[in-house]
Amino acid sequence: MNHLQNVRIITPVKNQLVLPLRRCASYNWYIGIILKSITRSFVNIVDHLMRPKKRIVAIDYGTKRIGVAKSDPLWLFAQPVGTFDRIALSVALATMVKQDDVALILVGYPLSDGDETNAMTRVVDRFLEELRAEFPLLPIETVDEHHSSRSARQILIASGKSRKERQQKGRLDSAAACVLLSEYLEHCDRSG
Repeated sequence: MNHLQNVRIITPVKNQLVLPLRRCASYNWYIGIILKSITRSFVNIVDHLMRPKKRIVAIDYGTKRIGVAKSDPLWLFAQPVGTFDRIALSVALATMVKQDDVALILVGYPLSDGDETNAMTRVVDRFLEELRAEFPLLPIETVDEHHSSRSARQILIASGKSRKERQQKGRLDSAAACVLLSEYLEHCDRSG
């Protein structure tokens, strides 16, 4: 008589209580449907989170060199792109935008220890105005770059690179852009 026992099931949809069912072939069919629904929902969530997205580009702006890094398509890692002067940066960004590969541009915003503006802040403000005029449809955000160069220097030292390699022009700038982007990726919403 065990197979005729009444059971109650809470469905995953709106916590509705299903009327008593008898354990039989229809019961097994119903459980199968519920499991397929749950599995399909889980697969859809994983698929959405793992779907490649456009990349995020980070810029560490300097008067001599501009360090650039970009995210991977899943927004998990930052990788250095290189260092550029202002004109070469425009060309590189235009190429990425033309390939429809950029979701967001992050620009390191230099503030003093007390979150006060300084001379470099004004230079970056002018750069941001030019960047927004050049790429009006692209979202551009600023992130605090406080200590990003110091963190990048420590990372380069820890990487085991020789002093000569670490002091190559631009290596520190692109590493600082990677630090900015890594910190942003750690706190961003990946549901995109």
